[in-house]
Amino acid sequence: MQITENVRDIMRSPEYVLNSLTEHSENLNYKFERLYRIFFNEEMYYVAYQRIYAKPGNMTAGADGKTIDQMSLNRIEQLITSLKDESYQPQLEKPLNFDPFGHAELS
Repeated sequence: MQITENVRDIMRSPEYVLNSLTEHSENLNYKFERLYRIFFNEEMYYVAYQRIYAKPGNMTAGADGKTIDQMSLNRIEQLITSLKDESYQPQLEKPLNFDPFGHAELS
């Protein structure tokens, strides 16, 4: 049982997942499946934060008007829960306008 748990932990590690995605992206015939599940892994948010926090522009507000300094464990947990129960609704700061050809524009 311990070996199975260790393999599962390795398979879910952000480094493993990101390396695997990079490797598969080089194959134009590879079909990605269930990518949304990556966002269920709390550790992915930590890795993303570490990669962004020290870079220029990191305090630029996102589409929801929030900046990286507003990230918290509670926010991550709420996001993961809403993704899992399919209740997630992005909160856009600016409304989207759609043209008849299906192109989105921020107003």
